[in-house]
Amino acid sequence: ASTLMGPPRAAGSNVKGSEGMSGADCAAGVLKVLGKASICFLKVTAELLSECAECAMIPVRGRLSAHELLIFPDPALPCRNWLAEGSCRRGNCTYAHEPTSLTRMLDEFNKAEKSIDVCVFNITLDAISDCLVACSRRGVKVRLITDDEQQQSAGSDVLRMAKDGILVRNDKSEYLMHHKFSVVDRYTVLTGSFNYTQSATLKNREHVLIMHSWRLAREYRTLFQRMWDEFVEGEVR
Repeated sequence: ASTLMGPPRAAGSNVKGSEGMSGADCAAGVLKVLGKASICFLKVTAELLSECAECAMIPVRGRLSAHELLIFPDPALPCRNWLAEGSCRRGNCTYAHEPTSLTRMLDEFNKAEKSIDVCVFNITLDAISDCLVACSRRGVKVRLITDDEQQQSAGSDVLRMAKDGILVRNDKSEYLMHHKFSVVDRYTVLTGSFNYTQSATLKNREHVLIMHSWRLAREYRTLFQRMWDEFVEGEVR
């Protein structure tokens, strides 16, 4: 019987399988398969958690901060010195020296690291246009879609923004380009009734909803890109 079975193998030697694979190779293969399965499981679990969180409007990508509703009108426009330096030395300054709904919007633009897409009827408020130009100058890609007739209106900052490096296109249409939204860095959306004007800031009853949601940002970016491609003939230089 011992002759038929052959001599005993030395301890630690690899036993070949039916297809010539050693025991160590088999174990390594099993571990590799289990590793891939674990990675797939973790990915699926992460996606499911992300989907559930998004359905509940819980921010799961980007900055983990709550969504926010901004209400206008503001009591006053922000003081430029206070915005730039955090203080104002003018004793009779009538501008705001504390956070307002407008300054919260500016905060979101100033947090941008890569991109800002803005789609509005018109921009006449210098505080917003200057903020977007400043973002562009520090390397953020800023694109603007607006109404072709409104960009020629008195007080519009659109043409100045185009000259200052903002990528601008208009709808080149007899109908109104009446969207009012911005997307910051692919996961923050600002949208509502608010026009980027002084009247909307100081007089009208308006609102802006700030949402930190990669899902909604993706939908708004898709909408923006579709219009951007459609309005190629409306490029403003």
